[in-house]
Amino acid sequence: MKNSKTDAADANTLAEYAARMDFVAWTRPSSNKIALRSFARRIDALTRQKAAAKNHLHALTATSETPKAVLKDARLAISQLEKRIGLLSAEALALIGNAPELTRVFTLLAGVKGIAKTYDTPHNLDQQLR
Repeated sequence: MKNSKTDAADANTLAEYAARMDFVAWTRPSSNKIALRSFARRIDALTRQKAAAKNHLHALTATSETPKAVLKDARLAISQLEKRIGLLSAEALALIGNAPELTRVFTLLAGVKGIAKTYDTPHNLDQQLR
């Protein structure tokens, strides 16, 4: 029973942690960081919707019985999602460009292969921030 979990064991672990660690008060992120997080979450949601729409279009094209109007509408939905993602991305980049604390972190992240915007190069991202 050495590995059993009890409330007393949890309390002892928490007390030991509190005794060893210095207290660091939580501070609210800046308004710019919160806004950027909102952009990122919305862009992520739209990107997931776009992936689902592309999968749906792929399924629609698997049969010749799908009406052309339905295919056209599915392609239009994908196009609109791409446009919305692009607009939000541009707004997020503008926010980053106007906030020094975000620009510094973004520049560091954009220099890492595989993290920067996938449809742009780090060089172009730096140019957009200037």
